[in-house]
Parts: sequence; structure tokens; C-alpha cells
Amino acid sequence: MGELVSRSISFLVDRYLKQKSAPTEEERLRNLQRLLLRLRVIVEEADGWLITNQAMLHQLSILKKEMYTGYYTLDVFSCQARGKDMTKDHEVNNSFAPSVFNPAKRVHFCSGNNEGVAQAELLEQVLGSIRGTIEDLNTSVETLRDGGRIKHQNSGMGGGRTLIIIELVLDIEESVWKRLYSAARSCIMSGSKIIAASRSDKIARFGTTQPLRLQLFTREAYWYFFKVRTFGSTRVEDHPKLAAMAMEMARLMNRCFMGAAMISGLLKANFSPRFWSMTLATLRNIKRKKILLYGKPFADPWQMAEPVYVRRARKTSSECFVILADYQTCSAETEPEAPKMMSMQDILFGRVRPRENFKVHAWTSHLPPYYNYMFHCGIQRPQHMIARTKH
Repeated sequence: MGELVSRSISFLVDRYLKQKSAPTEEERLRNLQRLLLRLRVIVEEADGWLITNQAMLHQLSILKKEMYTGYYTLDVFSCQARGKDMTKDHEVNNSFAPSVFNPAKRVHFCSGNNEGVAQAELLEQVLGSIRGTIEDLNTSVETLRDGGRIKHQNSGMGGGRTLIIIELVLDIEESVWKRLYSAARSCIMSGSKIIAASRSDKIARFGTTQPLRLQLFTREAYWYFFKVRTFGSTRVEDHPKLAAMAMEMARLMNRCFMGAAMISGLLKANFSPRFWSMTLATLRNIKRKKILLYGKPFADPWQMAEPVYVRRARKTSSECFVILADYQTCSAETEPEAPKMMSMQDILFGRVRPRENFKVHAWTSHLPPYYNYMFHCGIQRPQHMIARTKH
């Protein structure tokens, strides 16, 4: 009996000590912040290198994925408490709880102590993965530096060489491509490069090397891209309410690049909770309307397979403006029209009342040649909705 009591006491003491020594969630989040800062330093430094080693490029790709996952995890946990408060105030639903993102898909969050245990396990999993990746990469970086295989990138091709980028909007015949390629080669020096870009896989047969296929952002990478474009150098931690709304908007845009570029510009120019709340309400309305009109398969708010109907924030009638098509122009081509052109902010939140068909300036790329991305729009009631209201 005495031995049983002694073992029980020892078990309880060991359990108490383990619980006492275990880091709290706040401590884990601080550790995650420090590790992510180290990751950013490595990634930003590596972006300035010209790396030819394929294994190193693969490791850097892994490192970026770990960084995106880490920041997503950190921001989800930081916004979770705020999200619960905002749910009570009917501002933002709690759909960005930890169960929505990839690392936590296998974790079931329950109420009470089980939830805390699951969250602690998730944080430890993310922390451990990032630590391991940093250790592996530090060794590789030192090896490559010593071997001289990392060189600082030159600002241009130099030596009279030319880089030609051709964007193919439609498929072209092989004979047409051969004539175009032959004409281009006759005008450029040896060592110059031609890059052909298209949304079609058919152009792969024209290339002299393996094609590079661009993939959609992962959920974590999309959030990092949207956050950086929206907040810039502003500390996200200093604006928890805006961060929570931004996470919800990123979820609603469903990894759409154009949506992130356009909405982030609006948010950055209007850094206030009231404007962000109106923008969030507008995105929710677009999502609901697409589901109402086309069903679940067309629930993506920026899918152009069907016209996109958008209700204005300050308009109560059933009249909507509809995005019929999108296209791009060079800045020089758009400037003469600029005074007459409306912005997305004018359409969504302004008092402008356009008639018939009109053009809208959605956003401008920050990279040369600084394309302007435009929408061709009109004003009408959704036809599907009209048909339904007659019954």
C-alpha cells in the first residue's frame, strides 16, 4: 500500500513539473515570431542572389513555404481571440479559426482543455518544422558560399544581349510561331533570350527548354502576399481588428491574384476600420450573389466564366453593375482616358451613377511596363434573378 501511494505521488509530481515547465501559448507565439524574423532575413537575402544550384533552389522553395505557413499560423492565432469578440459584435465571422488552414486540417478543436492541447500541439509542430528547415538551410548556405556558387545578381543581361517576352493571348499555329521566332532571332545578338507566356499548355511545344508552369498561391502564400500588399511596412500586430477583417477578405477572394491586387490597393489607400468593414461586406455580398445566381460551382467571386454582378455599398435597389470582361493596357495608352475613367472605389463606394457601358480602372501593376488592368462594365439587373422573381 505504501509503495502504491509513493508511486502515485511521484506520478503527480512529475506531471505537475512537466505542466509547469511547458511553454505557454504566448511564449510559443513569441518563439514563432523570432523564428519567422530569421526566416525573412534569409529569404530576403537569398532573393538578391543568382543561384544556379537546383538543390539549393529546392531548399529555398521549402523555406518560403515554411515562412508562409508560419506567418499564417501566427496571424490566425493572433486574430482568433479578436475574431471571437468581433463575432459578438456581428463584424466578422470566425471562419478564420485554426481549422481552416492546411497545417491544422488534421487537428480537431474541441471545447475546454482539449482545444488548448490541440492548439499547443499545432504550434509545436509548426515551430519544430521551421527550426529544422533553418538548420538544414544554414548548413547549405555556408557550403555554397565557400564553394563560390552563389553570385550576386547583375542588374541586367549586359553585352548587348536582349530579353524578349511575348505574351500570347490566343493559341497560334506552329508556322506562325516559327516566322515570329525567326524574325526575332535575326534582330538580336547571340546569347539573347525569348520567353513566351500563355495560359495555354500548347505553347510548350515551341520551347527549347522545359516549360515553367505557374501555380495558384497556396492559402498560406496568398495570405502573406495580400497582407504585405495591404499593410506594407505597418505592423500588423498594432491593428488586430484590421488584421482580422483582412484575413476574412483573403478567404473570400479564394486565392484570386487580381482580387488581392485590387482590394489591397483600396484598403491601403483607406486605412480605417469603417472603410475596411464596408469592403468586407461588399465581398460577402458578391459571394452570396454568385451562389444565388449560379450555384456552388460558380461561387468564386472573381470567376469570369459568367458575368460578375456587384451591388454597390450605398445602393439599396436591385440594380447592380456587372463586370463583363477584363483586359490590360499600357499606361501610355490609358492616360488620355484617365480623366473620364472611374476607379473601383468610385463604383463600389462613391456617389457616381454610371449609365450604360463604361470602363473601370481596377489597378495598376507596380512592375514595368506598369500595365493598367481594366474592367468593361455595365448597369443591369441579373437576368437569373429577374427570372426567379417572376415565379
